[in-house]
Amino acid sequence: MALLRAKEINETPTSLVEALPKELLVDIVGKFSTISMADLCKIKLYCKDLLNASVDRYVYQHASLDKFSLIPHS
Repeated sequence: MALLRAKEINETPTSLVEALPKELLVDIVGKFSTISMADLCKIKLYCKDLLNASVDRYVYQHASLDKFSLIPHS
């Protein structure tokens, strides 16, 4: 048990994104999805942690479809 804790303490995140809890990442990605789906796609390409947060139901519930046309262009 002490060995496990020592390992957890010695592991430092390599980026700020890795240091944030998943719930906060989901909230951040959800805010991006309210702006536009294009921004959501861009943030998903940034890193694996943001990609994993983007598959949460909360993100798609708040996604903006303003720039998508409902009638196909001919």
